[in-house]
This record gives sequence, structure tokens and C-alpha cells, in this order.
Amino acid sequence: MKKSKKVTCGKNKTSLVIKKLKKNRKYYVQIRTKAGKKYSAWSKVKVIPGR
Repeated sequence: MKKSKKVTCGKNKTSLVIKKLKKNRKYYVQIRTKAGKKYSAWSKVKVIPGR
């Protein structure tokens, strides 16, 4: 993904709220988990409409 931003959720958290989304814009989100030094594969892209 070009011009992507990295957001860290924090240890032992299972959700994250993304605030200040702009209207009439689509946001594309992918996630992956980290266990020690290993990362999982990236999830499929999810499209979130701005509000």
C-alpha cells in the first residue's frame, strides 16, 4: 500500500478505534499480528468509508 501509516495497537489489545476519518473518502486497512520476533501474514484488505 502506498502512503500507508503504521499504527500499533498495544500489548494484549484486540481492537483499535481510528478517529478523525474524512468524509467521502475510502480507507483501506490491513492487519497482522506479532508474536515475539515473528509476524503473521497480512490480512485481506478491508475498505472503511469515512464518516
